[in-house]
Amino acid sequence: MSRVVNLVSFIPRIVLVTLMIIMLVDMMLGVFSRYVVGQALAWSEEVGTLCLIWLTFIGGAIGITRGSHFSIHLFLDRLGPRQQRILQTAIALLIMLFGLVVAPYGLELTSRNSTSITPGLGLNLGVQYASAFVGGVLMVGYAVALAFEVLRGRKAP
Repeated sequence: MSRVVNLVSFIPRIVLVTLMIIMLVDMMLGVFSRYVVGQALAWSEEVGTLCLIWLTFIGGAIGITRGSHFSIHLFLDRLGPRQQRILQTAIALLIMLFGLVVAPYGLELTSRNSTSITPGLGLNLGVQYASAFVGGVLMVGYAVALAFEVLRGRKAP
């Protein structure tokens, strides 16, 4: 991927690592408070769920830049370089289309749920659904960058 894509993708990667650390600490605190102290934390499950949702959407988008999504190379490897480039461009466009469906729907869900709050944290429920919007936007951006890379003749990750 180009340097611009690497710079842009740096922030979501930092967010991803931060969410993983928060989730790990949350799980350890939850287990400690429940089994050692004897009283469960009311907010522990909400923090874990919120982190997992954001991890899913941001991690899914980052997976595009690394080529870490599941794929079967049996068919692709049998094609010539031109056909591989066409197929990889089509895949990037399909990913972009998926992001273009997810982002507006996530924005709508964020808006619809912005008046609700979570019971444990008292957090605006729109924060949870905003993950779909952010993930969809990232997917579109990364898919466009991937399509340009493939069209320039560089092999997809």
